[in-house]
Amino acid sequence: MSTDKIDFVDNIFQGSELRRLRKARKETLEVFAQRLGVTDDMISKIESGKRQPGNLLAEKIERVYGLSRFVETGECSLSPTDQPDDNGGENLTIEIRYLAGAGNPRLQSDEVVATMVFPIGFMKSGIIPVMVKGSSMEPAMYNGAIAGVDITDKNVVSGKYYAIWIDDEGALIKRLSRERDRVFVESINPTAHSFHVNNEALQDHFILGRVAWWINRDTE
Repeated sequence: MSTDKIDFVDNIFQGSELRRLRKARKETLEVFAQRLGVTDDMISKIESGKRQPGNLLAEKIERVYGLSRFVETGECSLSPTDQPDDNGGENLTIEIRYLAGAGNPRLQSDEVVATMVFPIGFMKSGIIPVMVKGSSMEPAMYNGAIAGVDITDKNVVSGKYYAIWIDDEGALIKRLSRERDRVFVESINPTAHSFHVNNEALQDHFILGRVAWWINRDTE
């Protein structure tokens, strides 16, 4: 199987991402534009790729909808120019695999489905990039998103995203919240299943790692 070559820089805040965001919230062009304080014609041109949003509009989109134009970290918004440049701006080409299916507990499948060029600052030791399947984490993380999972960080911090292992499903990405005697496993998409896991039922391999960042790809 041939793999897709994905250039990181070409997949940041594409017009189709804005369209996906608007449709996920079931908003018309007019309503979406009104919330952002711009014309619907401007939004239409951005969605069709005829123009790019300026920094002021991008910041307003982030503020109004709680999303990042660059890489979602749960901490801050990062772009390639924000990354540490200790290696002279060097990039890395990394093989990407899907999250693993049911079977032996593991993070990723064996088959390479894409390659991706990353600024080296994204690939600190312990981070493994994987491709997300399904819509359970939309509109935060879309089908085909690339998530960087830090397999060295398995401490549950409420509200953060983690790769977890479910025996009959495989590796999944969910938002976790620690409660007194259990962990709440949350799907962002309200149509998807969320559930609790009691502390005594947690297995050693339940948490595979924390999601350090993710990139919603332009797949349309």
